[in-house]
Amino acid sequence: MNFYSVKIIFILFIMKILVNLISGQTIPNLIAQKYIKPQKVILLFSKGSIKQRDSYKSVLNGIKFEEIEIEPFNYSNIYNEILNVLKNNIGNELILNFTCGTKVMSVASFQAFKNEKLLSIYVDSENGKIFKYNNDSQSTEDINIKITSDEYLKLNGHIYQINSEQEHDDSKKVFYEYMETNYNLSINKFLAGINEKYELNKKQFYINNTELESNNYYYSWNNESQTSIIKIDNQTFSIKGKDSIKYITGMWFEDLVYYKKFLGTKYYDEVIRNIHIQDKKGKQSMIELDIVGLYKNYFHLFELKSGKPRREALNNIRTIKEQLGTYTKLFLISYFDLPENDTLIDRMADLGIKYFKYSDFNLEECFDKSNVNL
Repeated sequence: MNFYSVKIIFILFIMKILVNLISGQTIPNLIAQKYIKPQKVILLFSKGSIKQRDSYKSVLNGIKFEEIEIEPFNYSNIYNEILNVLKNNIGNELILNFTCGTKVMSVASFQAFKNEKLLSIYVDSENGKIFKYNNDSQSTEDINIKITSDEYLKLNGHIYQINSEQEHDDSKKVFYEYMETNYNLSINKFLAGINEKYELNKKQFYINNTELESNNYYYSWNNESQTSIIKIDNQTFSIKGKDSIKYITGMWFEDLVYYKKFLGTKYYDEVIRNIHIQDKKGKQSMIELDIVGLYKNYFHLFELKSGKPRREALNNIRTIKEQLGTYTKLFLISYFDLPENDTLIDRMADLGIKYFKYSDFNLEECFDKSNVNL
């Protein structure tokens, strides 16, 4: 065996190892993982970041990993654990990602790597950059690493389901296109009456072939044909299926916004509708997300209201934000405008929710240069 054969074998056995510090936000850890493409990841975590550690492990995708528990504010403990990692991996290529963790974790681990003249990186996920520190040199690299919605939700510890996309029914399209220009408070009141009757007794609503009439509006449910028929002024609409009741009383607005404003957009890497996530506070109910746009590893969450937004709806949106993490931006789109003196406008500003009236909504306005979350 000659020198070159020995050298090739040695190189083949060198393992690229990424050391990740685990804390509240784990998205930079996944970005570093996708950038470095390691054969192994070492996770430094504390008792306070066990949930984040477990969530991060769900996106390792078969990569080998090792877990080391540290004391997050004990410099000597962290420094010595890092030294042990280095001693146990002599001959391998070790890279530190010191973006996350406590400040003490970042400083202690960075210093240990610097003393050994090893590469450390910092992930600027907001601006799409990686900062590299190797001995006394520093460099910056632009990156375009994307995280999927599946990875984002898993990193935040969520069990979720996405409702299967329904066929774009022509009868529904005719209805939401009519409503786009003709919807008013009078129609809204009539539809609210249909929904109220439906919610009172859903079973009887179907069995009784329910009919409702008011002024120029008429609604009927035909149980035999499983069809909702609604007349608005001189227009008649026929929509099939038991979900037609929910559709005409509000879900039509979700279709309108999605097909008119989001379908085919180049602003987002991914657009998803009707995601249901398990409430992390242990409640049985699932939290519904109307539309989610994934943009440069940020979740843009859109809540849609065909009627006037209510205060409790705002609190629900804020709860979702708390559960989805720092990388979430909140938007609310309603068909009707709110008066300038409406207290809900101030409430939305306090909660970090950007409000749009549908007719004024423009996706470009969701992408300002400043990031309110970081």
